Amino acid sequence: MRLDELVWDEFNTKHVKKHRVTKTEVEEACENQIYVDKTYARRLLLVGRTSKKRLVSVVLAIAGRNTYYPVTARDSSRGERKKANEKNE
Repeated sequence: MRLDELVWDEFNTKHVKKHRVTKTEVEEACENQIYVDKTYARRLLLVGRTSKKRLVSVVLAIAGRNTYYPVTARDSSRGERKKANEKNE
């Protein structure tokens, strides 16, 4: 998936921090995406790897052409990690 820009504001910055994920980790996961899946309300679930090899799942809302708003981010679930490992094989 092509991603040129992430839109950050006070809300989503604080929200991802609640899940113990930093803004930098979200950006790294988006740069090193392993797979992307459609979710509800025209949102996307992106699973990517940080520079420290942490698998992070990011929910993105479309904000414009190749521009996305990170709604939330968290450690990837067991199922998401399994899918990521399958993609890397």
